Amino acid sequence: MDVKKTTTSTGFKLSVMTLAIMNVTAVVSLRGLPAEAVYGLSSAFYYLFAAIVFLIPTAMVAAELAAMFSDKQGGVFRWVGEAYGARTGFLAIWLQWIESTIWYPTVLTFGAVSIAFIGMNDTHDAALASNKVFTLCMVLAIYWIATFIALKGLGWVGKISKWGGMIGTIIPAGLLIILGIIYISTGGHNHMDMSQGFFPDLSKFDNLVLASSIFLFYAGMEMMGIHVMDVKNPSRNYPKAIIIGSLVTVCIFVLGTFSLGFIIPAKDISLTQSLLVGFDNYFHYLHISWAGPIIAIALMFGVLAGVLTWVAGPSKGIFAVGKAGYLPPFFQKTNKNGVQKNILLIQGCVVTLLALLFVFKYLPFCASVFGLSVKALPLPLGLSFFTFQALSYLLDVYHGRIEPERRVVPFALYLCMFPRVLQGPLMRYGALQPQLEARSLRVADVSDGCFRFTIGLSKKLLLANALGPMVDAVWQTQIGDVSVVTAWLALLAYALQIYFDFSGYTDMALGLGRMMGFTFAENFNYPYLARSVSDFWRRWHITLGQWFRDYVYFPLGGSRVNRVRLVRNLLIVWALTGFWHGADWNFLLWGLYFGVLLCIEKLLGLEKRRIPAVLRHGFCLLVILFGWVLFRSPSASHAFAYFGRLFHGTLLDGDARLYLHDQLPLLLVGIVGCTPLPRMLAERLSRRLPRPVLQCVAMVVLLALCLVALANSTYSAFLYLRF
Repeated sequence: MDVKKTTTSTGFKLSVMTLAIMNVTAVVSLRGLPAEAVYGLSSAFYYLFAAIVFLIPTAMVAAELAAMFSDKQGGVFRWVGEAYGARTGFLAIWLQWIESTIWYPTVLTFGAVSIAFIGMNDTHDAALASNKVFTLCMVLAIYWIATFIALKGLGWVGKISKWGGMIGTIIPAGLLIILGIIYISTGGHNHMDMSQGFFPDLSKFDNLVLASSIFLFYAGMEMMGIHVMDVKNPSRNYPKAIIIGSLVTVCIFVLGTFSLGFIIPAKDISLTQSLLVGFDNYFHYLHISWAGPIIAIALMFGVLAGVLTWVAGPSKGIFAVGKAGYLPPFFQKTNKNGVQKNILLIQGCVVTLLALLFVFKYLPFCASVFGLSVKALPLPLGLSFFTFQALSYLLDVYHGRIEPERRVVPFALYLCMFPRVLQGPLMRYGALQPQLEARSLRVADVSDGCFRFTIGLSKKLLLANALGPMVDAVWQTQIGDVSVVTAWLALLAYALQIYFDFSGYTDMALGLGRMMGFTFAENFNYPYLARSVSDFWRRWHITLGQWFRDYVYFPLGGSRVNRVRLVRNLLIVWALTGFWHGADWNFLLWGLYFGVLLCIEKLLGLEKRRIPAVLRHGFCLLVILFGWVLFRSPSASHAFAYFGRLFHGTLLDGDARLYLHDQLPLLLVGIVGCTPLPRMLAERLSRRLPRPVLQCVAMVVLLALCLVALANSTYSAFLYLRF
């Protein structure tokens, strides 16, 4: 398909200054200044280095390409497509769209904080800024306001981006620089560390990583290429707008960072609030505290303008791809203003889901990457599962696997059906829709559901909860005080605990669903009987594995690719799997650990080799146990220390003897419970006793034991509620 079909333009024309301000607004985010202020004088080096190596070349290339193809629409899609083909151009604009979509929640969180500081009481403002519900509501409100403005057409986008960029980015940045100059010239104490010098020590790995990460601060200059046909005399005016925008961007970043570092000590800098705190400190210094809410309102407009430029930009590139024939007709539809309405609405749904995850789950981790601290936010129950359910629906509709559900009640029931919404199992809408349309309920279903629920409850109360105190005690002990035997016992106990905890919840969910006339997908199939890592993940959390397989692994090419791409696909999938489980480095390492094992297994064809079953099974269990060390440990450093304790240290101590005496019978019961032996025993007994009678007796006994366990224990949440 020829990209030349994308040569369309709107009637509205952008001026040079408007486009220059839109460039600045798209690239500059004042929220990033606190992250660099902690590096003192060397922050200027990082900014200038990135500007010379990345920003200026990117701006010059974008200007040149815009001048070359000034008569045709498409931006990055057209530029890359002309050189490497339309398919590669599609990939380029698709990656740009993904980048912008992931970026929205981060910048919108800063906008929410700005709104919180509109008040006059600093204490109350800071408390409001830390409120997760307020943050989420403001994030979604700002984004959807930007989306509705974008639906009004380029005229509205240009005007609001121009004035919002001036009021919310350029003027506050200029004011911050002026306040810094006044503060220093009038004898104010400089809190910025100037002892490090201009040139950082790039032999240190963390400084080298920081230098490369600064490039991301300048990302977005090329995005405005989508508007090349919306400028008067584009071959002359577009490059001019690029140059003006680049110069203003560098000045804001360098001087603004210095101004913020002057007034706030490095140890007090926060990722989300320090810019507002910096302004407040300057205003207190000059005895004009009343100006704080005004600047907060201005910054909010800046966030709106920045989001608006990105909402309208990459989505327009996706629209150009659709017009070129690479997307279904659904993505080619426009409203009366000629705006890509369907793309914007789908984009809004995706951003809403990502905002939920970012605000509640990943914000503290993102802050820690920059060495900053953000108050941890309680994670809403089932957020990750709810998000994956919604994404699977959107993707299945996009690929034409299912028809869009136009009724609210069935769709809401699919997303929020108790009890599976908290931890799964994950189900596709196509699998559940027939049951929503026609559901039958029989007495046998209720009976089987009650029995399945009781089995799950017993797993949780009688096994998982009983093993939990030992696991928690060992992991909370200083690792140097743990013996080798104790470390192995605790690791085995945790492997059993997490299995019975999660599979117990699944059994309870399946049982409740059965009692209501629904059949949910099975999520476990005796995973500890696996003879390979691949086999283990076909048996453990089956529906999550299928989700990543169908929506990430297969679209990347799956296994039907060369070895290099196979390794890439597996590592991407498992890095995402680890990060999905938790926003911390140990979860990422856990995911990559299994990704590497699966790569080795696939490349060497270990599943197909004739290896004795005992050796295959023993090796598989060993690597799974090592993986649980990464999963359970509070940090990566603790995990590595625990690995060392498994093979080195005091062999046996008093704690180990106590655990062997008290917990060994429970561990043996747990090991047997991980196998089909209890089921086989029940089947043998059912030959002598009627099945309903056997189920009734088993339920009475198990429920009695569960009541005793509840009476003698405290509340213990399901482990997977944290994910």
